[in-house]
Amino acid sequence: MNANEQYKDTVFAAYFGTDAARCCEIYNALCNAHATPDAIKINTLDKNFFAKLRNDVSFLVGSELIVLIEHQSTLNENMPLRFLRYIVEQYELLINRKKLYQERLIKLPRPKFFVFYNGKKDCPDKEVLRLSEAFGDNDEALDLELTVTLLNINDGHNAELLKRCRGLSEYARFVSAARRERATGKPLAEALSAAIDWCVGNDVLRDFLREHRTEVIGMLTAEFDIDEAREVWQEEAREEGEQLKALQIARAMKRKGLSDNVIIEITQLTPRDLAGLFAGA
Repeated sequence: MNANEQYKDTVFAAYFGTDAARCCEIYNALCNAHATPDAIKINTLDKNFFAKLRNDVSFLVGSELIVLIEHQSTLNENMPLRFLRYIVEQYELLINRKKLYQERLIKLPRPKFFVFYNGKKDCPDKEVLRLSEAFGDNDEALDLELTVTLLNINDGHNAELLKRCRGLSEYARFVSAARRERATGKPLAEALSAAIDWCVGNDVLRDFLREHRTEVIGMLTAEFDIDEAREVWQEEAREEGEQLKALQIARAMKRKGLSDNVIIEITQLTPRDLAGLFAGA
């Protein structure tokens, strides 16, 4: 099961991550604000600089730093930890390291983290994920916390939010159409092409899909490959009656010939983890 490695972004990142107007629309809908596109400064991390979340969009609005993630597959309770790594890298880029030693306070943009969930499992309209949940049960006051707002954008969820943000609403309908066509049993490329035809005919992301049809099919193929590979390995773990560790899964995937990029996407290991795991292999 080989993902198409020509496409390193997801459709979510490609659609929202390069357009200030679309980012502005999401920001205003999420934060009940009235920003204009010229206030948006997109600063998504370079995929070559960081073990990129791959489906992330990051931008500055005044004194706020907004990070958006799309999440199609199984709900991941480690999202706060992933955001922690991400925001550290963002601040590294925004701040001159020499200034860390000055006495005057360094002003930082205030981060806000959002995950848009459109996977197949049940999920409430809104859920707040907290880094502190990883620290175990303890009544002591915590010195570190990070919260992530998870929003379900599947049909029947968060109707008001989607009403305020046409771009996000159309994106959710596009994903639903792709999943619906895939479920018919058609070959993947044929199913994705049919989904795009339906969207164009129903004025859903029409201009974007017309202009980027080939790239979208490539990105969706990679996404479906990764999600289906993840489901296979999780099912195998359940059948064996134990939770396979990420490193065990990575070894098995390597033996199957999957690429490092796909292994990282499924296991959430870092490139450094993989390098150490397969050193001398």
